[in-house]
Amino acid sequence: MGGILCAILLITMLYREIPPDDRRATYAVLTDAGREAAERGFPIYTELQTKLFQEHVTDEEAEMLVRIWNRVLDANGSPCEPISSAAAELAT
Repeated sequence: MGGILCAILLITMLYREIPPDDRRATYAVLTDAGREAAERGFPIYTELQTKLFQEHVTDEEAEMLVRIWNRVLDANGSPCEPISSAAAELAT
């Protein structure tokens, strides 16, 4: 029964979208209900991020992690836009 409930919940929160320019890809797109749930959950996410990570890492260490992850992801052909943007901002 749990699997069915999870499937129903996912159906109300997101849907699949295949981009017309790359039929091999599939995007998970939030519905309005999914977006609202994500917005309600964001304060909890940021609180946990602070408690579990930011309280234990200095700003300098966090910047170093951004630079390292950006280099590793780029070297493996898997750039990540948020990390790439953060690394570019640090370089200026």
